[in-house]
Amino acid sequence: MSSNLDVLVFVSTAVRKMSDADIAELLEKCCRNNKACDVTGIMLYADGNFMQALEGPRAELDRLERKIAIDPRHRDMTTLLRLRIAHRLFATGSTELRHLVELPESAQPVVRALIDPKHRQDGPTPAAIMDLLKSFKRRNDLRGSQVGLLS
Repeated sequence: MSSNLDVLVFVSTAVRKMSDADIAELLEKCCRNNKACDVTGIMLYADGNFMQALEGPRAELDRLERKIAIDPRHRDMTTLLRLRIAHRLFATGSTELRHLVELPESAQPVVRALIDPKHRQDGPTPAAIMDLLKSFKRRNDLRGSQVGLLS
């Protein structure tokens, strides 16, 4: 077990409607920056809201959490989960993007509840969040994709 590998899961709301081009640009920057600091993960976008899971060295996630919290492109950042993990779920060396409609139907209500600002404080348990992330991982393994941007 890596002694300093953590996962950070948070949600936030975009300050303005983001086009596919805006999201693609954001993802490209995330991929470049995250790769440089050994961070991997997944970003979900639906209805102007984001859910992001980042995994990597504890010190890097601490730094990124502070940086993301003051990013002017979004507001109402809420940390849902922060814990030590034994291994990465998204070890492709990249950050992936998923739109809500591309998730399994059974996962959509959970994600919608997590990213909806009205329900953020009433979200699922940490175990349920990790199960959700594992379902994304299994789906990616079946598809064989590393990075996806679907509209």
